[in-house]
Amino acid sequence: MDGAAGRHFDASGVPSLDDVVYDTTKEIAWPGTGRTIYGDWSADNGGKVPPVGRLGSGSDYTAFFDRFGVPSVNIGASTDSGNYHCSCDNFYMEDHFIDPGWKYHAAMAQEVGVVTMRMAGADVPELDYGSYAAEVVTYLTAFQQRETQVYGTDVLGLSRDIAAAKSWQSAAGGIQAAIDRQLAAGAPPARFAVLTRALVASEHQLLAAQGLPKRPWFRNQLYAPGINAGYGTQKLPGINDALFEYHDTTQAKAYELSLYASLRRAAAVLDPVT
Repeated sequence: MDGAAGRHFDASGVPSLDDVVYDTTKEIAWPGTGRTIYGDWSADNGGKVPPVGRLGSGSDYTAFFDRFGVPSVNIGASTDSGNYHCSCDNFYMEDHFIDPGWKYHAAMAQEVGVVTMRMAGADVPELDYGSYAAEVVTYLTAFQQRETQVYGTDVLGLSRDIAAAKSWQSAAGGIQAAIDRQLAAGAPPARFAVLTRALVASEHQLLAAQGLPKRPWFRNQLYAPGINAGYGTQKLPGINDALFEYHDTTQAKAYELSLYASLRRAAAVLDPVT
């Protein structure tokens, strides 16, 4: 959690955890609104399903996610006042202006607690890689279109990466079906442990051992803080940075190969347990 510095809830995370965020925010009341966190969050977004952002950097998840590939979510609340990290960002301001009575802090603590208990108490981690893979297909398709606009052709040959992401999506559907069967059958804990290891391993496959171009510490090939975007998210950072930031097609092709291999591995670790 990145604090409760206001009354506007927001969340970012990997796509596999979107449903956990949506479900848990529907269970917690949001102070002064007569609505749940989700209800107020939706109202802030015109009554629509509120967007869960994607992770870049700027909070405690950075080392776990960007370096080690741990599925992560960042939740918090903010204010329009722009108080974050200013000289007046202190206890007095929180106590007297931002959250008198500390009601929003209490609600955020409840939300974090529910998320924690839900993940800790599940027989198998609730990681929806089907939705994750489907979203990656959209990233790759958009990247392919941008390549064509800039270079006149699909320089990196991303059709095979798109196919690999779709295979990952199919494998995710298979393991979810296996999970549903095992839950219905009351499978023993050892069986759930096998499924858990496969799910966790799938995210780990998305790392580039060599790190990103000119940023070896960052290894996640799907999300990273943008080079010129501060904490903002850059999708497909390996191929994006090599091709569009450094204009190095040879390096970009090397990162495409790495990404392709990663997507294939992400699917493969799910297949044997379906």
